[in-house]
Amino acid sequence: MYLQRPNIAKKYFDLIRQHFSGKIFYLIHDLHYIRLFRQYNITHNKQKLKESKNSEKLEMKIFSKVDVIHVVGNYEYQILKEKLKKNYT
Repeated sequence: MYLQRPNIAKKYFDLIRQHFSGKIFYLIHDLHYIRLFRQYNITHNKQKLKESKNSEKLEMKIFSKVDVIHVVGNYEYQILKEKLKKNYT
């Protein structure tokens, strides 16, 4: 089963895990917390900084719960490799 988007994964993860016995993949189009942080850097809107920090916590929590993280881009791969200290291939 594939999950994407943190707000959707957060909402349905426990229900899926309860009723689905297969592996759960999480597909990353981009790291939302980085996108929000970039918006903060451009706008200096403190709400975007707060959203970025909250999004990072949520995304890291999701990554710790899924079986496989499917990363589309090399940039995100390098960040996750460092943050999660795992050897992804």
